[in-house]
Amino acid sequence: MKHNKTLKKDIIAGPKKAKVSGGHLSDRKVLIILFLLVFVLYGRSLFNKYSLDDELVVYNNKTIEKGFAALPEIFTSFYSQTDKMQYGYRPVVKATFAIEYGFFGQNPFVSHLINLLLYILLLYVLFLFLKYIFNHYTPWFALLVTLLFMAHPVHAEVVCSLKNRDELLSFSGGISAVYLITLYASNNKKMYLLAAQLCLWVGFFAKLSALTFVGIIPLTLYFFTGMPWRKNMAISVATGFLLLLLLYLSRRMLPEAIQPFSITENPLFADNSIAARMAIGMSTLLFYLRLLIFPHPLSFFYGYNMFDGVTAGSIEVWLSLVVYLFLAGWAFYKIKEKHPLSFALLFYLISISMFANIATPVAGIVGERFAFAATLGFCIAVVWLVFSLTGTPLTGTPAKAFSFSSKAFLILGGLMLVYGALTFSRNSAWKDHKTLFTTDIEHLTWSAKANSLLAGTLFKEAIDDIAVSRNAQKNKAKVDSALFYYQRSVDVYPAYSPSWNNMGSIYFVFYQDYEKAIPYFKKAVETDSNYVEPYFNLGYAYELTGDTPMAVDYYLRTLQKDSAYIKALSNLGNIYERQGRTEEFMTINQKIITLAPASDVPYINISNHYLLNGDTLNAIAYMEKAFEKAPANTGLINNLIIYYEDKGPVEKADFYKLKLEEAFKINKR
Repeated sequence: MKHNKTLKKDIIAGPKKAKVSGGHLSDRKVLIILFLLVFVLYGRSLFNKYSLDDELVVYNNKTIEKGFAALPEIFTSFYSQTDKMQYGYRPVVKATFAIEYGFFGQNPFVSHLINLLLYILLLYVLFLFLKYIFNHYTPWFALLVTLLFMAHPVHAEVVCSLKNRDELLSFSGGISAVYLITLYASNNKKMYLLAAQLCLWVGFFAKLSALTFVGIIPLTLYFFTGMPWRKNMAISVATGFLLLLLLYLSRRMLPEAIQPFSITENPLFADNSIAARMAIGMSTLLFYLRLLIFPHPLSFFYGYNMFDGVTAGSIEVWLSLVVYLFLAGWAFYKIKEKHPLSFALLFYLISISMFANIATPVAGIVGERFAFAATLGFCIAVVWLVFSLTGTPLTGTPAKAFSFSSKAFLILGGLMLVYGALTFSRNSAWKDHKTLFTTDIEHLTWSAKANSLLAGTLFKEAIDDIAVSRNAQKNKAKVDSALFYYQRSVDVYPAYSPSWNNMGSIYFVFYQDYEKAIPYFKKAVETDSNYVEPYFNLGYAYELTGDTPMAVDYYLRTLQKDSAYIKALSNLGNIYERQGRTEEFMTINQKIITLAPASDVPYINISNHYLLNGDTLNAIAYMEKAFEKAPANTGLINNLIIYYEDKGPVEKADFYKLKLEEAFKINKR
């Protein structure tokens, strides 16, 4: 369809010169509509618990639990820090969780409520931005784009997953910055330009995906303002330079990141050749286009090997290449006209570019959260096409341009109902880890990591239940399911060491079949010789089967890999103690005291040594040192109570009885 010449003139003139009556569609009414609809679509999520990856930044996070006192640390440390990895710099999102904890403590209801309120605020700013740049259209156009964006099921992951608050804040900061810069272009007030930079920095330090707005800013200024090209480029280049400078300075402030990726996240971490990037990259782009048009089924994780058998010669790769060349070609062909569909396509292409697996591999290969910003380009394109193809006028007052009986309303309303129903249904999937994993696993047969995550959740649940009920047989079904999903994960990726190790752990911990556990631990070592845990597990399994020489051998191998592996040191020392090698036993435990000064393990080991040798006084002395390190160890406290009740003084026995009550309270939390 040819674009109306008058409309083309309005676009070039920019929003400042266009005048359209808003009728009864006031901003206040729009805010109320958005508020109500978001709670209709996502209200169920308020009763969800914590889910996938929430532990990285909100759930049982030691930094966040410091509340307001954590803020200085948050702005000078990594986003995620564990014993095995430290990476990212997203202080803004982490700060919101710390402030939230300072006011409300650990409360998933409040966390989910804040996510909903942030989503409403984002949608309202988005509506104001769209109404401003498309002010030559009826305001219904901006509202319908916003509502379609709001209802899209792809956004369920971002809104329902607390960890993905970073995407909400990143996009909010970016779109606010673009809106403010268009306001600056219209009235030249520098306060808008400064505010835009601040918003973009907030978005950038919520998540690096805000970097795509460095490309969206000049795009928007070109399409919707009369700003001279040189000034446009000067602002855009300066904005990008400042962001990169801030990124550089933040990385200089932090130690070296440790973020080990494996093929289970993305096959490109193993093969990053041009051919592999071409295959995975174009498959990724086709996946996102399909997902935006037909968002079902949705999944919490993809990874290896969800793109099984894709090569540079695959049909879907070339189909994707043809489709994207057409979209990009059409967008650039219409760019001189400042055509709205051209803007929508270019917005989509810029937003999705960071996650296309072409420039750099993406963890998980694909993910709904990565399409969050790109959805806006898709929604603008859909609404514009529906208006154009149904002959619904885009200009004029709402009454003349749009009616609830029009074809455009019926089509868009129907699409929103379908999308909304899928979104509403998706809320419940994010209830908790197990619900999410079991809901999605039926269409994640070929995801090694997804199967492993479900298996781990089932096994942990079974072990936790046994600790309460002491009934192992009752949880056998869960454990058997865990074995099934671990086995499926290694069927997908035979070199998946953690799954082999965890299968061995099931036979070791649940069935106490140490002989049967050994081959699984060996398989874990064979598939990854640097994986420390199965070396220790082999040592422990051999120790419990009575093969002391093999146990010592694998404990020593463990310590070759990790000289500070406390459990291996402790077990090896205890073997030496049983062999009468007292000097080596003492040396090892003194080393543990040096490596882990807060640990009670070496003191208990030495106490047991003295007990076995009839030296009760030294044994009790080391028990008390152990108690200082672990005041919630009820077994240890009981031994001290028994001793002092028998030998005196009685005051000491009474003291430890009080400490036993405190320990029970601590352990119940």
